[in-house]
Amino acid sequence: MNAQNHLNSTWGKPAENKDVRVLRRYNRLLRILSAIGEITVYVLIVLGVLVCGGMLFFGNFENTIFTDGTSVSCMLDGSTGEIVDVK
Repeated sequence: MNAQNHLNSTWGKPAENKDVRVLRRYNRLLRILSAIGEITVYVLIVLGVLVCGGMLFFGNFENTIFTDGTSVSCMLDGSTGEIVDVK
């Protein structure tokens, strides 16, 4: 390619008419969105740790449902050891 072909092109040339107020407003918007994103990540990490800890220490994974194919089903409650009717 010849450089003479691109004399009238704006490729690689900086824009001459920049609106500084718009650029500052856009920069402020990007900073705000960045801060919101960082706060959201930290909140989600804390919530994830709390949910995992709650499930680990307070979760009951020993409930069992018994069914024999009829409409009557029973559930063994793992925390009390009682069999209750499931409706």
